[in-house]
Amino acid sequence: MSKTAKRISVILAVLLVMAMLMTTAMAITFHQGVSWTIPGANQRSREHSWKAKESAIVGKVYIDTKANTVQVGAEDTFFKVALNESGAACSQVKCNLGYLSRREIAMAITKDRTYATYSWRVDPTLNTDIVDGLTNIYNR
Repeated sequence: MSKTAKRISVILAVLLVMAMLMTTAMAITFHQGVSWTIPGANQRSREHSWKAKESAIVGKVYIDTKANTVQVGAEDTFFKVALNESGAACSQVKCNLGYLSRREIAMAITKDRTYATYSWRVDPTLNTDIVDGLTNIYNR
């Protein structure tokens, strides 16, 4: 093998190791997927317990969420998601978008600690049922 080929091999090996380390550092941990509904007479869903698989600091916890509505009125319907009773909530999410919306949750989570997530309607249109709610909880 020539000297140039050896140098190229070493450079490629170093790049491969760096790529593997970066991929590991940017790994995403999936904690829980939750399905929920908010019937028309209620303001919020029931609580769903989940256990954190690893710790994460503020700014690293986020959710992907969506929901649909039935008995839709003239106004848009919005909801929020909280990861526990005393924790922060995400910014409001509009129903019937047809795709998952990513929202950051401004709180830290601790490995092996149990949390109880729930969702609630933002607007007062109580005759609208929020159905097919889905929330996936992650950290980076």
